[in-house]
Amino acid sequence: MSEIRFSSKEHEKFFYQMLAKCGKHDSYYSSFFYCVGISEDTRNHVDRMFDFKERLIKPEALHEGWQTGGSARLTRLAFNLWNGYVEKGEESLSTPWGCCGVPSNNAIIQSIYGTGSSGHPRGNGRNNPTCGNRLY
Repeated sequence: MSEIRFSSKEHEKFFYQMLAKCGKHDSYYSSFFYCVGISEDTRNHVDRMFDFKERLIKPEALHEGWQTGGSARLTRLAFNLWNGYVEKGEESLSTPWGCCGVPSNNAIIQSIYGTGSSGHPRGNGRNNPTCGNRLY
């Protein structure tokens, strides 16, 4: 298994703190907290997005005033990777490939699927998957 790449020391610290807080290290928790940890906005509002007691996502967080375009994309991606969550009426934005468009999200997609055409049938072969608001 390859080493996890983090966007910053804060991202790395947050990731491991959240996994320790939950006592879980499976792919669901790892994917969720990796995505949420990328942005300072999402890190600062993790309690608004995740119920630690019930261990559930809080989809209503997508419509709170603190969300920006980038943080909403990261939140949608984290929710989708958690349990396949797709927001009604925003289906094309709620899939991993629909969340592309923000450089940090492209890095996540590449880490999930690999790079270029080897990671996704619509990859463009330049270590930058072709993204769009389409369901794959």
